[in-house]
Amino acid sequence: MGGYLPPFVFLTTFMVDKRPHCSAQASVAPTSVMNFASAFGRALIGLLADRIGVSNAFFVSLMISALAQLVLWNLAEVYVMTMVFSAVVGASSGNFVSLLAPVIAEMFGTQKLATLSGLLILFNLVGNFSGPPLACAILSATGSWHATISFSGGVRILGAAFFLYAQLKKEPRILAVY
Repeated sequence: MGGYLPPFVFLTTFMVDKRPHCSAQASVAPTSVMNFASAFGRALIGLLADRIGVSNAFFVSLMISALAQLVLWNLAEVYVMTMVFSAVVGASSGNFVSLLAPVIAEMFGTQKLATLSGLLILFNLVGNFSGPPLACAILSATGSWHATISFSGGVRILGAAFFLYAQLKKEPRILAVY
């Protein structure tokens, strides 16, 4: 999950760096859009999960978020593209909050749901605590937003791959609804 927070933490810095002519309000607007879209995304992911299955919805939203970081954010050379990126990442990033308990219940049952949820959140702390500082270190060392963005999106892809592996261990069919 180390790739989850860098867009939320660095988008305003990205705007100030890439668009120094923008006002302060215009520089923070993409972060506001991302957070606003996240509220809708958390509800919409539940609707999607009801249609295609909880684990599938979780995986799809992870991939959308990762690809948005790798593609849309890397191509965000104009303000409108930054706003599109913000909306897509915001809408697809709330999956963890909304689907954590259902995914755990689907993969491991409900017997120890509270314990497993707590452990997953505890282990998620490592990524959330280290992701933004690592992204900052990459930006400081390279001066490259592309390297920083690629790290963030790449970690999301890696997380999606690990999740897909766990899902396939449970049910060895891609996009199986169970």
